[in-house]
Amino acid sequence: MPFVAVAIVVIVGTMGISIDLLQDVQAAQQLEFAAQQAALYGESFAFQPDTTGVNNTQLSQNAVASNVVSGNFNGINTAFSGPKNSLSPVSLEGADVTFFQNPNDKTETFLSVAAGRQGANALKQFFWTAGWTSRINTNTPQNTRTFQPSEVVRALGQPAARIGPGPEPNSTYLSAQAQQQPLMSRPAAFPIGINGQDFIALITQSAATPGALCNLVIVNSGPSSLPLPANSCAAAFTNVASGEANGSYYGSATGANAVQQLEQLVDYFSASPPSTAIAPAAVERGSKLALFNTTDSSFQTQLSQITTKLRSVQPNNYYVVPVLSSLTNPAVAGFALLRLKQFTVQGTQISATFFLADSAPIRNASTAAGFSSIPPGTQTQLPAPTAPFLPRAYDPATDTFAKRLPGIALAPALFPPPPPTAVR
Repeated sequence: MPFVAVAIVVIVGTMGISIDLLQDVQAAQQLEFAAQQAALYGESFAFQPDTTGVNNTQLSQNAVASNVVSGNFNGINTAFSGPKNSLSPVSLEGADVTFFQNPNDKTETFLSVAAGRQGANALKQFFWTAGWTSRINTNTPQNTRTFQPSEVVRALGQPAARIGPGPEPNSTYLSAQAQQQPLMSRPAAFPIGINGQDFIALITQSAATPGALCNLVIVNSGPSSLPLPANSCAAAFTNVASGEANGSYYGSATGANAVQQLEQLVDYFSASPPSTAIAPAAVERGSKLALFNTTDSSFQTQLSQITTKLRSVQPNNYYVVPVLSSLTNPAVAGFALLRLKQFTVQGTQISATFFLADSAPIRNASTAAGFSSIPPGTQTQLPAPTAPFLPRAYDPATDTFAKRLPGIALAPALFPPPPPTAVR
């Protein structure tokens, strides 16, 4: 009998310790998840540029911080909380949000979000002593009766792999977007595809900075013999509208109906889109887009209307423009972030004067890899990224990232786990 009594005590004690430990670990994971969601959501508001192409650091930090702690997000996630160790909302405050500079890029700041359970919210330990719970990853000291987890998550911008479908014209979301980011009120793919080789040559030259000229000369699909002026890229109109009517994900680029879709896509980016405007579909790395032939009779017949609609696109605003592997291989390689000055039409030649933007995380963008989200390729992996749309190089020895190139649309992303010796 003494043996049985001792065994029961040991079993009960072990079960109690296991319950404490499992609850502590789960609370830390719940807090980490909440901090990750908050950081990614807040970082999507980091692009707060002025009319010169430069992202305003103070406005950016204010927008990110306010959205991390805003009622739109705060309290959605729950985690175990003391003193009863029951689930309660994870609420973040201004002190939980901090920013730190990228040593390799003096104009870039990174986001840090902390979520924890301290003070009255610390988890009560019934069996498992704090001396042992302190072995769980946490940034706050433990005492002998409570576990005070604190999870810190850091976020930055990485080249976008996918731009989501545009919100419907005149929707509540689009109105809210215009208030949050007035100079980028249409976070969707603009119906132009840029020749990738030209774009790479432009942004990698030494003179490439935010605000530098990026002139897009509209040519036909395929190789172009048209001589390009300095700081220019060949480009073509693309159909990024849904092609459900013809059985494919994207619309075609031939015929009167396709040209009408192009006009409706351009309408979407005007200051007041008409009810007939079409929101762009989702575009991701590897998407094959149809390119318009501007010498086609269907296009030339509507050239005057197309010109009028292009001139209604809001100048000094920022747009996400797909960058193609080439005009002969119109597969999306990445996304440019550009500020529009004007469209110009001389005879049948159309060009667009843009400026390179400060590369920053934007709304409606994702770095997600894995499987394609666009039919019919949902069972296939996204193609591997290529320069200059590769993930930014991370140096674990210094816990830093490489400097950004200008004019690239970024999406919110999480830092990799820091090395043990890194200084945060």
